[in-house]
Amino acid sequence: MEERPAVKERVETKRVEEAKDPVGRYTRVGLWALPVFALLLGVGTSTHQPPPQTQLADWSRYVTTDIFLIKHLVASIGGAVFGVLGIVAMGIAFVRLGSIRLGLWGLVTGVAANVLLSSIFGVAAYTQPAIGRFYLAGHHDLAQSLYYDAAQGTPMVLMALTGLLLLISSLVIFGVATTRRPELPPLAGIGLAISVVLFALIGFALDNWVQTVASLLMLASSTWIVIALSRVDRRISDATIYPVNGRGYPGGRLLPARHHYRRGRHCDLDAEQFGNPQRRLHGIVRRLLLST
Repeated sequence: MEERPAVKERVETKRVEEAKDPVGRYTRVGLWALPVFALLLGVGTSTHQPPPQTQLADWSRYVTTDIFLIKHLVASIGGAVFGVLGIVAMGIAFVRLGSIRLGLWGLVTGVAANVLLSSIFGVAAYTQPAIGRFYLAGHHDLAQSLYYDAAQGTPMVLMALTGLLLLISSLVIFGVATTRRPELPPLAGIGLAISVVLFALIGFALDNWVQTVASLLMLASSTWIVIALSRVDRRISDATIYPVNGRGYPGGRLLPARHHYRRGRHCDLDAEQFGNPQRRLHGIVRRLLLST
């Protein structure tokens, strides 16, 4: 009977914590979208289409199957949605940790990459099956010319290459940001950077099992980073709710002052700014202004 008030008190305390730092709570939830993105990349590349340049008939039969359409709608286009959510959450998490430039650059390049690549996935999901059906109906020469014009045109190839380069840049930036933080596992950051290079560069060129292996490495590395980031971000939330004299974490662990020098001007971002959302935002804006 005596344990019920204590349980109720812990529940109320948790609600107060979540109410005082909603950004941190939503960020920790959103981080899990990145492993889902990696998983869907693996699902989408588990099978590979025959080369249309030499096997247009087999390619046409493949792209007109239901599994081809479902994989592109769910794993590719739906995966891009999870990619955007996960990258935004990871960018915010690194900004909250103090890695402002890396967090923002990773966020911007990652969101841009998924937006551009979604247009390529749309071509694959809607245009390629139509070309395949056209070929199977007996219009062989016209279907082949349509393929090179609609599904392999120069503008689309340039857009795909730009999107892949931006995706590589985003996850490499997050990998570098992970290795620079002593609270985070450096091997996970290295694994994340290697996985995206294998997937988007080597795997894209070879179009074989390399993409599946790379997506598994990305899944393992991103999951490791998300778990570590969630723990660190939770400590930041605790400091926001229970600051020790406005300058530290609970339990007497002090959050060290951060000194930044830009063009001879001194900017002191101490733990009090990290403990108060308004002061934290003010400190972030001031650092951005001083860095320009």
